[in-house]
Amino acid sequence: MPDSKFLPPVSKYFYSRVISQNSSFNQNSLEKELEKIRTFLYFSDLTSLEKKMIDDWVNHVSNLSPPEHAAQWKDTQRTIRRLLAKKRSQGENLDTFKKTNSGWDLKGKPISGRMMFRTLDWRTWETLQIPLTENCNLLCRHCTRTRKFIEKNISQDEFKINLSKFSPYQFENLLLSDFGEPFLRKDLLDILHYVKNQGFDRVEVVTTGNLIKEPMRKAIVDGQLLNRILISIEGASKSLYEDIRGSDFEEMKLCVKSLIDYRNQRQRREPKLIFNAVCLKENIHELPVIMDLAHELGIDEVYFVHLSGVVSEMSSGDRKRLEGKLLFLENHLNSCDRNLILDTFRQVEAKSRQYSIPFKPPENYFGNAKLMHEKKVREDTRCNKPYEWVQVNNDGDVFPCCQIAQRYSVGNITEKTFEDVWNGKEYREFRKGLETDNPNPWCQSCNIYNGKRF
Repeated sequence: MPDSKFLPPVSKYFYSRVISQNSSFNQNSLEKELEKIRTFLYFSDLTSLEKKMIDDWVNHVSNLSPPEHAAQWKDTQRTIRRLLAKKRSQGENLDTFKKTNSGWDLKGKPISGRMMFRTLDWRTWETLQIPLTENCNLLCRHCTRTRKFIEKNISQDEFKINLSKFSPYQFENLLLSDFGEPFLRKDLLDILHYVKNQGFDRVEVVTTGNLIKEPMRKAIVDGQLLNRILISIEGASKSLYEDIRGSDFEEMKLCVKSLIDYRNQRQRREPKLIFNAVCLKENIHELPVIMDLAHELGIDEVYFVHLSGVVSEMSSGDRKRLEGKLLFLENHLNSCDRNLILDTFRQVEAKSRQYSIPFKPPENYFGNAKLMHEKKVREDTRCNKPYEWVQVNNDGDVFPCCQIAQRYSVGNITEKTFEDVWNGKEYREFRKGLETDNPNPWCQSCNIYNGKRF
């Protein structure tokens, strides 16, 4: 542990608070993160006013655990952007203001242009996604997979190397799944213990739900190893569920209900269990019934999402290989009558109120922002995902969201830091395309870019 007398004022207080609140946090990682924060915020010629600004900031976030700092940075950055926009509208020269290091605002609070602009440079994201496997025990009809058990896992060593390139201070959530079933991994508990010790407290997975057996669910609940578990589901009846997912409906229900019952028995709030339902033309009639099933099992929330527009577009020219799949444009919910869609989600909303189970629709059908709970980072773009989401595959390729993962890499972290990748040509060009409304073709077919929630 470094001697605190060598830490600048911002770090001394911060260091002691983090140590006391996060005894399980990996010591080396903590020292590394404190060095990043110290280097980021500290100027060699800090004025007394700037030191007060830093102390105020530390006091603001010190009661939170490190992984939650991302939200606080975002709120602060939004406030600064609004202030700078006001200054710009009043005719103030922001290039001059950017060089100021002392001053007071109209409310008597310390203000420094260079500290404000430095704060805007700190990058924070909502989700870091590092899938543990592309292996799966199912062949769902709305998935591009054509065979089970492709045996493509990331090794623990590779996973640890990739994870080390990212900071828990800059990500609110760590998602450990994508195109595979994480509960197939025999070392899953070892990995969950590891990421928790690295400071990633908000960890989640997406799963079919039918492999969460008793020893696993007890370990997850007792060790509080997962913050959320998203259960993929497309049908609330045995016939439709098994037709789409090819899995035993009753087995899924038993696994999920047993996990929820054990969590409640132990009086734990986590993990939250969330239904994640892909909406299709073929299952629109059962979407409201999924709320009934959620109530029956004790599910905490329900997310309804669109069939990926990117997948639909990609797959339309390959019908022979994917014959019988439900992933073409005619299977997308948009192929249904609009009034039928609206009526369906009115039923969903009514059941949400009846059961007190929050839900998210695939798009904001009724203009009710309270249903959405979505965060916006860049108000001037049609898609904020590059500022919210980062995905890395087992080869170290970086993708700016989960929608175009495996299709549009914006760099590789194998020989670089994430900061190098973020500031690299590919990532910058990708962001510029979204900001200038001239994105790559994959984005143009994406649900989110086209105004939907997911």
